[in-house]
Amino acid sequence: MEQPSDKAKLASPITYVSAGSPPVLILQGGKDDQVPAAQSLRLHEALNQAGVKNQLIVVDAAGHDGPLFSTPKIESKVVDFLNGALEKPVQTSAHLPE
Repeated sequence: MEQPSDKAKLASPITYVSAGSPPVLILQGGKDDQVPAAQSLRLHEALNQAGVKNQLIVVDAAGHDGPLFSTPKIESKVVDFLNGALEKPVQTSAHLPE
């Protein structure tokens, strides 16, 4: 297996994961052709191992970006994560179905 270069290590968020890391929300497109889902899964696992609050949300039909990340269901998951990670709840102006 090829060893990552020093530049790759410096660019990888996994390099900076520690028990003191802030909460992390990872949104990953299942069809992302720029960031492989395996990279997001490795970050998620590293955060879990360090005891960092985090959540990985995979949007199966999405690529690297786009409107599928802005559906009411995904927005609701983001708000729920933020409310759990922040001291004060996030106020939303949109009505989200329960």
